[in-house]
Amino acid sequence: MKKGLREIVGLFFVWLLSDKVRMLWRASKVRFLRKL
Repeated sequence: MKKGLREIVGLFFVWLLSDKVRMLWRASKVRFLRKL
């Protein structure tokens, strides 16, 4: 039970991190394109 919960929490954190990275990447890409 605890193991499954930990896996779910880990997956949730990975998803949050990937979402933040995607947002940052999109923002930096827009900024980079604006500089050109």
